[in-house]
Amino acid sequence: MESVEKWLKIAAPTGWEDILMRAVKVAVVAFVVFHLKEWLDAGRFDTPDILIDSAWVAGGNLVLNVILMWVKP
Repeated sequence: MESVEKWLKIAAPTGWEDILMRAVKVAVVAFVVFHLKEWLDAGRFDTPDILIDSAWVAGGNLVLNVILMWVKP
């Protein structure tokens, strides 16, 4: 159980500003990576769908970080 507590201390955000900045970084990285994937798979970009997918990934990250902040030891 000690390893889980250690992981939570390392991964837990320090506050709401940290949570929002993490979500923004994840959204930007997801947007770029999904664009690259779309270009390699289809040879074209599908920006509206990529924006939605990036928002879902960032939203999931936001929820995870809120939970980590609430349960951090």
